[in-house]
Amino acid sequence: MKPLGPKNRIIRYLPRGLDVHGNPRYGSDSKQIIQAPENPKWSDVQRTIYDAATDTMYLSGYTPEHPAKEGKFGMNRSMGPVLACYRGWSTNQLTPDWIVVLKHVYNNDSTVAGVVAFETQLQPRSFDVAGDYLFVVYESFGPAGTSVVESRGEVDVYRVSDGSAVGHFLPTTAIGGPPPTHNRSRPTIVGAVDVVQGLRAFKRSNGEYLVFVEDDKWAKVFFYHWRPVAIP
Repeated sequence: MKPLGPKNRIIRYLPRGLDVHGNPRYGSDSKQIIQAPENPKWSDVQRTIYDAATDTMYLSGYTPEHPAKEGKFGMNRSMGPVLACYRGWSTNQLTPDWIVVLKHVYNNDSTVAGVVAFETQLQPRSFDVAGDYLFVVYESFGPAGTSVVESRGEVDVYRVSDGSAVGHFLPTTAIGGPPPTHNRSRPTIVGAVDVVQGLRAFKRSNGEYLVFVEDDKWAKVFFYHWRPVAIP
């Protein structure tokens, strides 16, 4: 499934079998348009993840209370600050089990060395679900970032059971590359997540988690290897 532009609808493309190479086939003649739930009142759905094993839908985007902002870095491919979990989706259960409002800051007038800087934006960019957890990656400094203007690539972790926060991952400067040319005194930049699905998470059979993050700065993908404390 995917959101239908800046609207409160979702498109579901049904598979039409396989092509001669074994690839799934999809087409506009096999799509379904689904109205987004009224709780919360979505004005713009940006991301959808459906877990078929648990019949759970996760939606993120904007609402009238937390709208998208216009400007150079107003949306910038953000997943939106509102994240909701709907269990029993196939049974038309449209009341969310939980809603989380992610931290976000839109500084369209901010500059670094006279240049409008995306690094001063606090934007959740992508999320994924694996096992017992939901992972959100932030463009720029992230909620746990410092007061120094820098791009962090922070990943926040939430429990899928109730949406409660678990903690966060931060990359080290070892993978950041050189400092930005317009301000050599700044820390190295890492975490320039510039694709819609910039994070993928997997739970291994031994209970460990692997979280991969796309980073456009110096063309790389870095990953976190997380072993929750509960694992013996």
